[in-house]
Amino acid sequence: MKQIIMTFPMIVMMSGFCLADDAPEDKKPDDSSVLVETMPVTTKILAETMPLYGVVAVDSRHSMTISFPQAGQIKALLVSSGQSVKRGDALLEFITSPDTTSNYHQSVTALDLAKSELQRTADLLSQHLATAGQLAAAQKAYDDATNMLSAQKKMGAGISSRRMTAPYDAIVMTVSTAPGDHIAAGAPIMVLADSKHLVAEFGAEPSDLKHIKAGMGVRLTSVTDDHLHAEGAVIDVQSSINPVTQLVTIRVELSDTHFLFGSAIKGDLILRQASEIAVPENAVLTDEKGSYIFQNDSGKARRINIKTDIADEGMVGISGDINHNQPIITSGNYELQDGMKIRGANP
Repeated sequence: MKQIIMTFPMIVMMSGFCLADDAPEDKKPDDSSVLVETMPVTTKILAETMPLYGVVAVDSRHSMTISFPQAGQIKALLVSSGQSVKRGDALLEFITSPDTTSNYHQSVTALDLAKSELQRTADLLSQHLATAGQLAAAQKAYDDATNMLSAQKKMGAGISSRRMTAPYDAIVMTVSTAPGDHIAAGAPIMVLADSKHLVAEFGAEPSDLKHIKAGMGVRLTSVTDDHLHAEGAVIDVQSSINPVTQLVTIRVELSDTHFLFGSAIKGDLILRQASEIAVPENAVLTDEKGSYIFQNDSGKARRINIKTDIADEGMVGISGDINHNQPIITSGNYELQDGMKIRGANP
């Protein structure tokens, strides 16, 4: 009887054959798909804008200079430059000059004398002791004295001291005097600006002026507070260049008074607006054939060649052979090719 002696290599080889025979067949992989996100086809008004930077300023059309029609002295200043005041708040105390007060009292005395002389002349005329011409002269003297005193009262000459109050909510722009100063009649004391009428002043390159006209809309945002927004319109475009900045000043009326005077502000001047199909910027791809997007065509990616137009706050206006019933793919599109299967998208 023959014995079969098996060496270790033979055992390994036979084991290998057994393992190979027992191994299951490899399964065929499933068809792959790409996970995407989509949005419905949406039409939106987009605006082409020009960025501008400037500051909040007062509107000179709504400012006034505080002065007195009579000479006098500043007894006390109750506000300072840059201060905000409410209607009725005290601004200053003023003392009428002695000369002005003296002139007022002289006018009062002159009127009393003219009145007495007129009455005396009338009595004499009734007794045939005066002529009609004398009565007319006395009447004229009385009228002149009356007018003189009336003018003095309008100037406030009869008031020895007074307190000036704010006529409306305002910002004190400048103060030209100090307590104790003697001022002439009509001399400026301070300038007030209506705090409800502010403007934004921007600087624009002279080469951009051909695009800017009065009445154009502007989106306004605070530089220090992104949540503070407002709408405005161009009031005027100056025709001279600022010698310091070498820019042309553009003034924009503010519709919101929550902006602080002197604060930095950003403006987006609206050059053009249009109603377009709007998609996020990352939905638009570009290759050698141009710009394109993908739409969800019953679970498959369909390439659509497009033309882009206005870009506005992260959205882009597009046009092309777009199916309004098929969602636009906004995420995952970089992995796609025309006809690939997709998942996770709205059908």
